[in-house]
Amino acid sequence: PRPAALEAQAIERRNRLMQTPNQGLSPEATAHLDTPAYLRRGQKLEPVTPSNAQNISRFNLSDDNELLGDNRFLHDNVD
Repeated sequence: PRPAALEAQAIERRNRLMQTPNQGLSPEATAHLDTPAYLRRGQKLEPVTPSNAQNISRFNLSDDNELLGDNRFLHDNVD
């Protein structure tokens, strides 16, 4: 199909959908659908740390799984 024909079909479909009333939805059902599913199920969400928060360890493990001191690859002094 040509792009103009596809555009005309999309406009016609959009107009039909706009003319169709929302049948069968009571105010209670509408309110139910407006509530997020995790709240309806009673699930609590754990707080999420922001993606810009940095939690970088200053320690390393050696090959023998011994805790080494300062991480030599992470330091505050920039060359």
